[in-house]
Amino acid sequence: FLSLRLRYILLNEPGWWETFHANSIGFMYHIGLFVPAMVARVVAIGLATPVSMPQAYSALLVERLLEQVMRLSATILVVFLLSSEQTQPTTSIGGTLLLVIALFGAIFWTVRHRERVIDVLASRLSRWGYANEGQIRSTAATMLQSLDAVSSGRRLVIGLLLSYGAWISFWVFQYLVLAALPVPLSTNQTLLIAAAVLVVMPPSVNVMLVIYHLVVIVALVTFQLTSTTVAASYAIVLHLVQLICWLLLGTWAVRRTGLTRPQIIGAVKSYVHKESEESEASQA
Repeated sequence: FLSLRLRYILLNEPGWWETFHANSIGFMYHIGLFVPAMVARVVAIGLATPVSMPQAYSALLVERLLEQVMRLSATILVVFLLSSEQTQPTTSIGGTLLLVIALFGAIFWTVRHRERVIDVLASRLSRWGYANEGQIRSTAATMLQSLDAVSSGRRLVIGLLLSYGAWISFWVFQYLVLAALPVPLSTNQTLLIAAAVLVVMPPSVNVMLVIYHLVVIVALVTFQLTSTTVAASYAIVLHLVQLICWLLLGTWAVRRTGLTRPQIIGAVKSYVHKESEESEASQA
């Protein structure tokens, strides 16, 4: 589902296998070699697909936008599982729906008034010294082009359905991992804990070792969903399964694409160096 959604955001420009391989390589280098997630995925998409790195970057920003909608939905699910009353969940659902409508209303307006938005951004940001006007116009145009993936009602629905598919699949996966542990938890408790972890650790965020564990443990213990021992065991097993999967899939993807480790690492360094130079130039 993650690869299907990313390919859809990229307007189906790369093939499905190309997108899947790029995702696998990006997640492997992030979760296994500690390369920043955005950098690893942008570089992998740029190398394994016909899509340019600026296009990949803007597509991942749209992906993050959809992830926030999913996170709100997962929060509603947690509230619903926590409460036996219907008033509180209903209020949360109503507020979330209003936020989602406002969010995508802003997206539709932005896409339909693209030139106006670019003019305003270029004028304001260049005046504040973030970058020169040409760079701002180019970056803004690339980012707004990716919003075409959700610029109509039909495309928005498809994007949301793919996102819900990914999140529901990941929720089931996290439920099964917790259910497999020898801990005395009811079905409702297991579903609740799995949903809570989903809120703090979305499917597209494969955080590095230790940080993942700390976030999961602190979230579960702070909200008194389980004990520290159970939370620690769950975090370790959950992260280990993901680590093994992404290492295997990433290694296979590297072989299928013909990319080499020095080539990928070199592209990562070049991308980081270029971003650093552009940031310094903007500040100057």
